[in-house]
Amino acid sequence: GAFPMSCNLIAQCEPDYFTDKKLQAAQRQVPLAVIHGQNDGVVPFSGATYGHRRMLDGGFPMVRLFDHPTAAHMFALLPVPEAIDWLETMSGGDGATLTAFAERAKKEKPPRTRDALAALLQAKSSKVKGSAKRKLKRLEKQLDETVKEAAAALLPLMKRNANGEWADAFLEFRANFAPSPKALPVLKAYAALREQHAKPAETLYRKARNTRDPSARNALYAELVTKYYASKWYEHVRESIK
Repeated sequence: GAFPMSCNLIAQCEPDYFTDKKLQAAQRQVPLAVIHGQNDGVVPFSGATYGHRRMLDGGFPMVRLFDHPTAAHMFALLPVPEAIDWLETMSGGDGATLTAFAERAKKEKPPRTRDALAALLQAKSSKVKGSAKRKLKRLEKQLDETVKEAAAALLPLMKRNANGEWADAFLEFRANFAPSPKALPVLKAYAALREQHAKPAETLYRKARNTRDPSARNALYAELVTKYYASKWYEHVRESIK
């Protein structure tokens, strides 16, 4: 796996920078642990939150943010051991270990459902036998029901699309449930709308970035959030004008 640490996401690492389908598929098999101190005075913590969000948006199933409230920019205080443990588990390929990890993640308070789903996907691609296989099937069924219930509540709002009131709920849904096959109807509905929003949002975002007056720039950002809530810039811009 890989762990970008105390850094920003440069343009060449944006998930949509690469267009080759085989390369994209290979990239999304790599677990990513984003590590950053919340009070980092050298590289702002927003670098981590932006990178984490962009990888979620880019369809990376195994991505997790490891932050620390007081580690600042000091390597020794950052949660590197925890991140490496997570990376080793996700990339280890042992089905029984992955299933046990998924079960623990599901039981945490709050549950780390995305970790559980991603681990089960990895476990299913390896050989799991006996009690571990039964546990995998049972856990998969439980998680499927959770995702289906959430999708059933969200999908009608997206299809009606009276306004963007569902956008934040979708982002939460994707962050928690995107690795599940049961999330596909929601993800497909969002992708269809993104095709409509992508180009005008990009134009508006570039215009805002080139506007020097802060109030005029924020007005353009507010327009983007209101009109193009399925664009890749929505979450980033929404945060900047809060």
